Amino acid sequence: MTDKGEEQMIKKTVYGLLAGAAVIFIVLCLPPYVVNVILMAIAIGGIYEFIQAMAKANFNPMKVIPYASCVLLLFINSENSILMYKFSFSIIALSILGMLIYALFLTKRTLVDVCLSVFAMLYIPFLLSFVLMTFYLEDVGKSAIWLIILGACLTDAFAYFVGSKIGKHKLCPSISPHKTIEGSIGGIVGNCVSFLIYAWYLNNYVGFGIEYWKMAIFAVVVAVFAEIGDLVASSIKRFVKTKDFGSILPEHGGILDRIDSVLFVAPVVYYCLLLFSDFFVKIG
Repeated sequence: MTDKGEEQMIKKTVYGLLAGAAVIFIVLCLPPYVVNVILMAIAIGGIYEFIQAMAKANFNPMKVIPYASCVLLLFINSENSILMYKFSFSIIALSILGMLIYALFLTKRTLVDVCLSVFAMLYIPFLLSFVLMTFYLEDVGKSAIWLIILGACLTDAFAYFVGSKIGKHKLCPSISPHKTIEGSIGGIVGNCVSFLIYAWYLNNYVGFGIEYWKMAIFAVVVAVFAEIGDLVASSIKRFVKTKDFGSILPEHGGILDRIDSVLFVAPVVYYCLLLFSDFFVKIG
């Protein structure tokens, strides 16, 4: 690695640690509804970056409905999370119908613009809603939320570190030429080790009864989806010919550049905990 590359890695690590400290403070110290407000703000920022990126490629997705869909994130809580999840499908269906009628008959937007508007709504606020759904899971929510945060952030960090050190074989050169197979494996292994350490902590200090082999399998699944989320974001950026979605975060790009893995990890974690409820439970 060159001196410039090492300097960039140090900067990314420092900014990443500061962001991690902020997340810890938000989750552990602030009232739960503040998490809703922050997630809504992140979703709005992500929608803005997505629309700006599409505009650079001469597309014109609609703005009002995707932005409005972010407001739904305010209303998810421990009492109504499942109800809001079901309700969101009705909202999405009505939104799609409304966008089709408005775009095709009342404006000069194309069907592609409508599809991009629908994609923005599903890709960002809908997938982000699973972060809140997980956060508000009964008894285990505040512990489970770290599975999303650790799974997304540490997979990316380990993949970047291992890939920059020993990466030689390209993973998906047509989508992201800098990602390597070695880095991908490093991200999966690193996440697996991190999850096992977290399981040990939960078992010994929080009263959980997690079986380590199950956590290891779960960690691999989460890491794979974290990397898929990263590749999906890279393919979108490649489609519109941009390096980053934004520049709001120093050395890290835009909001979407940071939450691309979270968007795919959150629903995986939520459904795994929902379907295999005996895997992640408190026994004491």
